Amino acid sequence: MNNIKLLIILSVSICFAITTMDTAMIAIALPTIGKEINFHSLSIEWLINSYILTIAAFGLISGKLSDIYNPKNIIIFGLIILMLASLGCFSSLNYFELIIFRAIQGFASVLLVAPSIKLLSEIFNRKELSKVMGITSGLGALGLIIAPFLSGKIIDYLGWRYIFLVNIPLSIIALICLLKTQNKYTPKKVTIDALGFVYLSIFLFSFVLIIMEPHLYSWMPVVFYSVIFALFASLIFFIAREKNAEYPILEFKIFKNSKFVIANIISVLVQAQSMSAIFWIMYMQIFLHFNPDTTGYLIMPLYILIASCGFLSGFIIHRKKAFIPLLSASVIIFLGYFISLILLPLKNYLSLLPMIIGTGISLPIFLNALRFIAIESTNKDNVGLAIGVLGNVRQISGAISLAIWGSILSSYSTSKNITYTIDGKSEGFYYGFYSIISLSTLICFFILSLSLMLYIFNKEKS
Repeated sequence: MNNIKLLIILSVSICFAITTMDTAMIAIALPTIGKEINFHSLSIEWLINSYILTIAAFGLISGKLSDIYNPKNIIIFGLIILMLASLGCFSSLNYFELIIFRAIQGFASVLLVAPSIKLLSEIFNRKELSKVMGITSGLGALGLIIAPFLSGKIIDYLGWRYIFLVNIPLSIIALICLLKTQNKYTPKKVTIDALGFVYLSIFLFSFVLIIMEPHLYSWMPVVFYSVIFALFASLIFFIAREKNAEYPILEFKIFKNSKFVIANIISVLVQAQSMSAIFWIMYMQIFLHFNPDTTGYLIMPLYILIASCGFLSGFIIHRKKAFIPLLSASVIIFLGYFISLILLPLKNYLSLLPMIIGTGISLPIFLNALRFIAIESTNKDNVGLAIGVLGNVRQISGAISLAIWGSILSSYSTSKNITYTIDGKSEGFYYGFYSIISLSTLICFFILSLSLMLYIFNKEKS
């Protein structure tokens, strides 16, 4: 492997690490930020929501851009935007400014992921690609291991603002690596349908906003109806526009491939299942009475497994292709959740361990296998779009599932008149958590069924 390829691997790994570290570090810093900037309860969550909304709105377009323009240049642009937005977060004077710069960070992050995968597909051949994707995702996942400790130390000794500056040296290293490389790229004689892009962005933004803020109607009815109108109007205009556009934003022909469609459905379900991990942490602190430091150590096996299996998944997919690893991961995650569901009445940490281990092993395999299937299921000119679609449906699924899981937990507490405190065991919280794990187990069964279908379908074709 030559120096150029090594530099590409390093730069892409850093891009992945930045995106994984960001959310983890912000989650730990939220309480401190809320106290210092005097966030009210509705504003604090928008530090995460604004980030997710821009990812949902612009995720697909980043993939399309990487199919038309040199993906290396898109990544460079994304890194520059990220550094400027990080400086903006660092110097924000109030929560409004901080939310705006967090949204810009979300926009920058979508310019890092899909274009990075497109760049890998341009530099490496199909035989090398699976191994390289495993290496980059494994190195990127190291950010999950580093983030909890690093953010805690930074907040304690320097203050929460400095966690945003972590992006800057990492971005500079990635920029240097990219600027030292040259990739052969033939410009395509196509243009971006700007109006179609606007319609699509408004639709995705409105859709995710309604999901993330289910109480918007009771708070601001005028805004709620405005968002609903924007949702349907933008969808109608987008469909009408795409039918007549010479170069459409979303080329519907990619959905003619059944493997690609099934891969996207599996991606939606995997993301929905993985969002339950947020409630493992809540369960450990609220119900099992572990303090935040202890909880961080107890959840560490998940991060270690994700990082290590990220490396291994690439080599497994390289040898066995994507379908056998995908089916194996489906079995592992289903067994993990099923065993935890049986053990959950024990009401201890050990009852969570099977699904922690199952998720840690299977999640990176799912991620790389589904990306590989998406790449294999489309022609080279639409790889970026395919990855963008895969990422977009995953983000939207995450927003939907998080809202559903949160509503389930809230409804059990409300119905049993129990508040979220850690002073006593909350039986309402336990029953809500048990329901979430039950539904997640059912989702894992559907993942297993679809993976088996995809495996059989591929075997018959071959």
